[in-house]
Amino acid sequence: MFNKMLISYMTIIVILVLAVGSSYLMIVSHDIKSELARSSQGEISGMMKHAESLIENIEQLSLQISLKPGVNEALTNPFPYTILQYGLLKNQLKDEVNSNNLLYSVYLYFRLNNRILTTNEGLYALDQFFDKQIVTTNFQESSSKGYQVRSLQDTSPSEPVELLTFHRLVPLTAKEPLGELILNVKRQAFFDALFRYANVDSSKMMIMDSDSYVVLSESNARSRGFTTALRSMNDGHSLPGSSGMVKIEGEDETYFLSYARSDTNPWLVAERIPYSVYQLAWKSKMHAAVQVAAVILLISIALACLYSIRFTRPWKNMVRDYVDQQADYPGNMVKKDESQLVAEAIRELVSENRYIKQTLEQSKPIIRFRLIYDILTNRVFETSVMANRLQHLGIVFPHAYYAAFIVRADMQLLEDQEDYNEIRLLLFSTIENELRKRLFAVGTILENHQFGFILNVPVSTYMTQLKLELDACCQAVNRIGLEEFGITVQIAFGGIYSAMNGLNKSYHEAKRALHNTAWTYQTDCVFFEDSVDARKWSYPLAIQKELLRRLKAVDRESAKLSLDELFDRYMVGKSYSRDDVQDTITLMMGAIVQELYEDGYSLDKVHLRFQSVSECQHIGQVKELFYGYISDIMNLLEQFQDNKMSNTYISKAIAYMQTDYDRIESIADIADHVGVSSSYLSRMFRAETGKAPLDYLTRLRIDKSKELLFEGNCKYSLQEICGQIGYHDVQSFIRFFKKWEKITPGEYRKLRLDKGGVI
Repeated sequence: MFNKMLISYMTIIVILVLAVGSSYLMIVSHDIKSELARSSQGEISGMMKHAESLIENIEQLSLQISLKPGVNEALTNPFPYTILQYGLLKNQLKDEVNSNNLLYSVYLYFRLNNRILTTNEGLYALDQFFDKQIVTTNFQESSSKGYQVRSLQDTSPSEPVELLTFHRLVPLTAKEPLGELILNVKRQAFFDALFRYANVDSSKMMIMDSDSYVVLSESNARSRGFTTALRSMNDGHSLPGSSGMVKIEGEDETYFLSYARSDTNPWLVAERIPYSVYQLAWKSKMHAAVQVAAVILLISIALACLYSIRFTRPWKNMVRDYVDQQADYPGNMVKKDESQLVAEAIRELVSENRYIKQTLEQSKPIIRFRLIYDILTNRVFETSVMANRLQHLGIVFPHAYYAAFIVRADMQLLEDQEDYNEIRLLLFSTIENELRKRLFAVGTILENHQFGFILNVPVSTYMTQLKLELDACCQAVNRIGLEEFGITVQIAFGGIYSAMNGLNKSYHEAKRALHNTAWTYQTDCVFFEDSVDARKWSYPLAIQKELLRRLKAVDRESAKLSLDELFDRYMVGKSYSRDDVQDTITLMMGAIVQELYEDGYSLDKVHLRFQSVSECQHIGQVKELFYGYISDIMNLLEQFQDNKMSNTYISKAIAYMQTDYDRIESIADIADHVGVSSSYLSRMFRAETGKAPLDYLTRLRIDKSKELLFEGNCKYSLQEICGQIGYHDVQSFIRFFKKWEKITPGEYRKLRLDKGGVI
């Protein structure tokens, strides 16, 4: 009976505690949601202001560029501009791009001569420009202001570039726009600046316009699902009012969507609040409620135990009951006392802890790879955090200076193999082990056949001895790559910095140096500081003139020697800026093509895509690209020379007919004089002049007869005239004259005399 009363009492207490706790948690849940909504709306409001401010700054930059004197002058009269002048204008625009990390490129479209100048590629005719749609579409629509979210994809195999493109019609001082200024802003850089400026989490925010088109959003799978859900709700008018927060049940996750509409722009800014944030706050409140409930229950249990103390069974009785239970299982008849039970539980805990520790040890390499990747890509900002996390993985840097370097492996041909990932991991391990024999370096696996490393050195600059050591290390890695895998690698080093938070800058410098490896040999060790040398050097005008002379002579071997000299003196040397070298080669080829145009050669069928030069990974590929271009030019020049020979024959035939028209009997006479067959002369003459040779001869004779009809007060008779122009009888002369002039020679003479000698 007492036990039944105890159970009833405990049941009533539990029910009361659960009822009160449920009501409390419902109130807490509402308060948490309200707090999340207020916090999110504050972030969204700040996001709107910062986004509008950032876009306004870009518009001001476009205005500043459009008002440059050189831009207005070129737009107003682009025709006298030479290739070098276009190059200078390009450098002005490129300075703006280099000084602003947000800009990817700038286009300047000249409406008068239908050309477009780009900071990354150079000068194009509009119909040959790979990105011409972005120019023609917006200019025709007269969109003087605005932006577009797009991916830039040309015919090269590189991945598309995500951009925000801004447009402005220029110049502002003209009544009619003479061109268009287009600013291509790097979309990722725009995001990074915006989110850092607004101090919000980029993975949770997005901006959508009134047409449900995404203006700003990250491109990962979770954000795409978030975007799809938001677009669907916006199109279905499921987001009422100017702001609010709704709960969304997704396929993979549940989250709250907080949104607000801008008062100044057709934007809807939304933030995804993971449901886990709500759960964490709710669990915290629930934990406090459980603690209170537990205290109440404990007090209740203590009071209940006072009534049931006499019913408590001794400890040994519990052990006996346990042993009796064990006896129910066959083969388990060994009795155990309390100490054995405790020892068995401890052994189970130790075994479980050993398994957890082993799992953590196996995960260390993966954790290390990810940490190095985060440090290089600036996902870990605080130096102390970097050092602590590295120390937990057993990595302690012994020196005071740090640099980042990138190893790029030539693995394109292995991508389709089933064991590609295994080869990549093995190659990375081999490279890292070889590097550690000479350097203190730790690395990670990057994308696009690349590996990233942190280099720790005791010096602050790349002195000669350090460069020699690094170059020797590069050669050793290449030797192993070729022997073990048949793969060559290139290594590019960023600058050296005195703190770990400079590693991200060094990493981007290494990427820029790697981007310029088209001007180095396949196994070179490249340093960023070599690519930014401002040393002056002269333009290779002598080589340009010699190359042009050999091109006109269609001397293929000599032209190849000129190109070899150009590469050896101006491309391979590391004392020159690679960007300046590329600009010089671009200007040289443009000047050669311009002079050939002026000499009457049409080279419309020859195209050199200068943007493809930056895609070359070593000097051999660059040479092959230019050799092919020069070969195409000489093939066309050979065709032009053949055509000029044909023009020589035609000119010789016309001169002969103009001087000896009275003695020519047939087309055979003309062909014999020129030195070709009659059929070949007829075909060539008709193709060039549009008429037969005899028709041309007849026209000459008729024109001459018209002069003789009135010479010396009409002193010549028709018989005399027909003999002087090469006809044997008067009837032939009259017949041909009437055919060409529609009247007879006599009628022509009379008509002209009646009108005073003028017809």
